[in-house]
Amino acid sequence: MPSEDFDAARLRELDRLADRGAAPAEIEGCPALLGWLPGARVPQPDTPARRARAVYALFREVVAAAQAGHQADGGDTGARETLAVGALFGLVTWGPGERPDPDRASSANLTVRRALAGSWLSPPIAAETLRRPRTKQRLLTAFRHTLDDHIPDGRAPHGHPGTEPARRRWPVAATAAVLLVVAAGYGLYAWGPWHREQPSTSAQGSARVKDRGVDEENTASAGAPVKVVSVTRVPLDEASWVFPDARDFSAAELAEIGDTGDMRRYDAWFLERDAVPVNAREDRIVLQGDSTRTVRVTDLVVDKKCGPPLTGTFFENPSAGQDTSVVLTADLDEPVADVRSTRPGGEEARYFAGHSLTLKPGEQEVVVVRASTTRFSCAYNLDFTIVDGDENLVQTVKDHGRPFRVSADAYDEEKTHPYDAYQRVYVGGVASAARLCGDGTFAPLDPGTFTASPDSCP
Repeated sequence: MPSEDFDAARLRELDRLADRGAAPAEIEGCPALLGWLPGARVPQPDTPARRARAVYALFREVVAAAQAGHQADGGDTGARETLAVGALFGLVTWGPGERPDPDRASSANLTVRRALAGSWLSPPIAAETLRRPRTKQRLLTAFRHTLDDHIPDGRAPHGHPGTEPARRRWPVAATAAVLLVVAAGYGLYAWGPWHREQPSTSAQGSARVKDRGVDEENTASAGAPVKVVSVTRVPLDEASWVFPDARDFSAAELAEIGDTGDMRRYDAWFLERDAVPVNAREDRIVLQGDSTRTVRVTDLVVDKKCGPPLTGTFFENPSAGQDTSVVLTADLDEPVADVRSTRPGGEEARYFAGHSLTLKPGEQEVVVVRASTTRFSCAYNLDFTIVDGDENLVQTVKDHGRPFRVSADAYDEEKTHPYDAYQRVYVGGVASAARLCGDGTFAPLDPGTFTASPDSCP
């Protein structure tokens, strides 16, 4: 049984989450809660970010159980107090008598969350009353006990009580966003309602499914619950590329590139030479249920490693201004990237907290993942969490057997020589016309001497 100091540490962290909201990014900064996570719930591979998401999922389970208890007995005081804490955390966004809506965005205003929490108590109390330490501490202490009761083995901390795990923080790798569009084969959205099953004893030992995504031939390994039918790069308006090293190209080779009027030919030229897309990339992934039963995709984590932008040979062919519309976003600038859906009017809501992607045997879904960065060069894999019966697996999808790659550009308009970070530069499209008075075809530019666009062209 944990010490009183450990329980007090958890209570302090719950108090902080009540003020800031219990998003996974906030939970990652709570070492006592991360250390308390029961061993059966520790995800693999074990990272602080994944632990934070697992603790977040446990919070939602407790809230869901309290909602069920309240629906069965409206006078259940314990259920109402748990829902009140859920409102403080931003997990409960509906009041008594309202239809539960996990997708509704939580208010960023603490007073609003306190007022909602107060409405759940019996009798209801005002937001100002909920500010009082005694009232709030009573509710949070009860919630801490509810967590222990919900997870019987949760009273045996996985780590050392009250200490910060050695790997609590990992580097924030990129200022980036991953944008996803998920549609059924016939072009409509087909999402199933979210729920999380209690893992069985056999599921507790489930191993990570390594590299059971797509190999060199775009086929899945035998036994994977989801088959990756194909991974295809989607051309974007931003058509710049970069090589890690310095490369010289002849006029004849540059003429082979073509232009963005034939994106298939244009992209193929760079992909055949192992170039990396600049600033953003978009990939269309076709998934198919490959189990004897319906499986669910309950999460998507971008497993990334990032460093400085590539500065070998830069082919600049910037967008002329058109944007790519997206439906779901995940900000990788945060320690934990919550995938969010954007509703009409710009309102955002956590997606996988309230939904899952369901695949019946043989059923296909298309997932389009758009990754962008403005500061780094990143290599990443896509880790899909799959629930297949009583097994919880992580299925990794790669770019034809290798990590996906994207690099920010190293152009710095504040410098006298904005391209001087590169060893070689070729500009095309609107950049060719602006920089070299060119006709849009790629032409070399000296990164050490170029200072500004020409004032006028002949």
